[in-house]
Amino acid sequence: MPLPANLPRQQRLNWQIALAAGTLTATQHDELAHLLLGSGVAIEAIEAATRSRRLSGLTMASDGYLPFRDSVDVAAEHGVAVIVEPAGALHGDTIVRACREHDIALVRPNRRMFHH
Repeated sequence: MPLPANLPRQQRLNWQIALAAGTLTATQHDELAHLLLGSGVAIEAIEAATRSRRLSGLTMASDGYLPFRDSVDVAAEHGVAVIVEPAGALHGDTIVRACREHDIALVRPNRRMFHH
């Protein structure tokens, strides 16, 4: 999505998620249309492309554990079929139940593999 280059990364992600999820309010729709104004791309074209491309069978991986089930719920809404996370959350059993409810395979290698 051709958002302004000076827009902070998290705001860019939030706009992309809201658009993909179809949760834009009328006010947000107008604000996003204004942000896209200089790009030459109409928000309606982006919305149409988003609706026509529902993804499925995706894998989501995290180098840290998932602390709350909402991560699983949102992943399921966006076509995730497999989640890889190292486990260790205090409410890890909630993550397991959420994955079962959404028929998402949960892979826990019990090792964190990341570098800073």
